[in-house]
Amino acid sequence: MDATDGRLEAATVRARVATRENIARMNRSERAASALWPVPLAFGLAAILVARVTAVIDSRDALGIRGEFLIRDPDTALQLASVVASGMLVFLGIVFSTTLVAIQLAGSQYSPRAVRIFLRLRLTKVALGVFVATFVFAVAVLGEIRTKSGSDFTPTASLTVLVLLMVATVVTFLVFASGTARLLRIQYLVERIADEARPVFRDAFTRAQEVQADRPAPATATRVCTNRSPGVLDAVDVADLADAAAAAEGWIDVVAPVGGYVATGAPLAVVHGGGGGGGGDDRDGDQDVAIRRCFLLSNERTMLEDPAFGLRQLVDVAIRGLSPAVNDPTTAVQVIDRITDLLGGIADRPDPPEWYVDAAGTARVRMRGDTFDDLLRLGYVEIIRYGAGAPQVVRRLHAAFGSLSALGDARHHASIAAMGALLDAAVADAMPAPFSDLSGHPDPRGLG
Repeated sequence: MDATDGRLEAATVRARVATRENIARMNRSERAASALWPVPLAFGLAAILVARVTAVIDSRDALGIRGEFLIRDPDTALQLASVVASGMLVFLGIVFSTTLVAIQLAGSQYSPRAVRIFLRLRLTKVALGVFVATFVFAVAVLGEIRTKSGSDFTPTASLTVLVLLMVATVVTFLVFASGTARLLRIQYLVERIADEARPVFRDAFTRAQEVQADRPAPATATRVCTNRSPGVLDAVDVADLADAAAAAEGWIDVVAPVGGYVATGAPLAVVHGGGGGGGGDDRDGDQDVAIRRCFLLSNERTMLEDPAFGLRQLVDVAIRGLSPAVNDPTTAVQVIDRITDLLGGIADRPDPPEWYVDAAGTARVRMRGDTFDDLLRLGYVEIIRYGAGAPQVVRRLHAAFGSLSALGDARHHASIAAMGALLDAAVADAMPAPFSDLSGHPDPRGLG
């Protein structure tokens, strides 16, 4: 046991084996998932390729189907391709308009953080892709049809594919309209957010690859590695960071929280032990450059390694519903359902270890993640603050705390009980006695 700041610390620490993350690839994947153009572009390029193939088939009559199509007259085929090409532009306009309206509605009615759900919606990208592909293919078919006397030519294979694309377009549009309308309903939106958050919660609180490691000795020499480009910290490559710490013959304390905004010049990490590096001026040492490469910063918060962001989105939706301008406590109850489900999945697990070991089993990186208590406060405090005057919200919160106590590890019972006491105090201050008596009964449905 070592004495540090008057406290006794164990000689060993719980640690997790550092797993290597390709944060550059993670960044590209996240940017692609939030962009609308990659999938339509891929569909458009595929349509060009298919158009070239069908053109070759038609020119050689490789399938022996020339003249067998329902439309044999080149003029009629030309009109069909023209109508399809112009119609696809209308469909594209409808999809863009619907998407923009959905984004505006999500930002104003639910939460600006919920906009990312619509931008990442695969159905929207596929719908745009199908419409772009049909438009590109129809334009390509227009170039194949010849109507001059003596050289009439109707591309049978190309027209067949065009008709199939028309059918696919209609089906895709119906599915897109249905899916978008469904996602605009609040219960499906919050469930979508919860579905995205569940694997992040599971990975953050997993007990896999946990080991016991010797606690690093306090270092006499420390150096702060500061940030050079501002942004939100989305992920950390802990394995590469452990390698950098091993190269410095010390250990690294990550002080910038995942999900937080890191300004220029703000500290990212503190290097304990070793030498060299930043040198105290604007010139970067090799060690500091290697350390900075382990941090993925972007313009917005994501759920790559940030379970708290899932709760943040849900809580934002709940408190928006509890605002006097909206006055929709049922939305808050539906959000509490998902928050309780997420927290219930980790209530029986210990908090994530702060330490990470390298391949040799030496503790090299200390990075504090969100604990159960942190997530519990994030999930409920603001809802308690703004929902203490709504009986159904209070009853649902009492039921949530009861279920978490039943599911949770004994070490979490005190924090859950403290949250219940906070709720009681808020209700006593916000609700008259007859209603507060009614609200004191737990009810998983609120008031039905």
